[in-house]
Amino acid sequence: GEIQYSAGYGVKEAGLAAPVTSETIYQAASNSKPVTAMVVMRLVQDGILDLDQDVNQLLQTWKLPENDFTQRHKVTLRGLLTHSAGVSVSGYRGYPAGAGIPTLLQVLKGESPANCEPVQVFQQPGKGFFYSGGGYLTIQQVIEDVTGQALEDLAEEFIFEPLGMDHTTFATILPERFHDQAASAHRGNGEVVPGRWHTYPEQAAASLWSTVEDLSKLVIEILSAYQGQSDRVLSPRMTRLMLTPQLGWMGFGYV
Repeated sequence: GEIQYSAGYGVKEAGLAAPVTSETIYQAASNSKPVTAMVVMRLVQDGILDLDQDVNQLLQTWKLPENDFTQRHKVTLRGLLTHSAGVSVSGYRGYPAGAGIPTLLQVLKGESPANCEPVQVFQQPGKGFFYSGGGYLTIQQVIEDVTGQALEDLAEEFIFEPLGMDHTTFATILPERFHDQAASAHRGNGEVVPGRWHTYPEQAAASLWSTVEDLSKLVIEILSAYQGQSDRVLSPRMTRLMLTPQLGWMGFGYV
């Protein structure tokens, strides 16, 4: 139930001497999704969102295009959170230094400068599992349309600040205060990625930066809440619901 030891090994960038420490932050990739799921579950707990409502009744800035697949089976947050809503776009590859950065709306629509296809329903919701980053961006748009607040701000308010996750952010553009702590990205051959890393505007799916220690704090809180010993982010009941498999083995953001 508590962190016993934390250390870093190696250097933050090949060819330089700056060491990795317990405060070195890394791009946490799809760990963004379970954190987003926790924001959703907090909004459900607070009575702001409904897991089983048609998301197009919630979306305002953009609508998930309706088609034959959605006539009888609507897309819901429950389906999106468990990758069972039949929504397209598995993952995102980010944007190299100097490239134009699209807005969330441009990514959802697949419009320039976005480097992805538009998000759409390609199979009957509830029919089966398909890992969908596009589904999580749909969730982000729901969150921001309904609350009028940015996902990164809600995650800070609900999760990062209460748990003391001081080296964690959802910001699309990494804040300057974190640059000296950040590990550079490297290719498989050991070369540093130009510009040190790619930028991911797809916050709910891929933009999280964090440390091993901060993510450990998150895991400790989830386990404590599950056991009925904490409610700093979610109630024990809501935590258990989040971790309950909905489609075979997939919970809400967590396996």
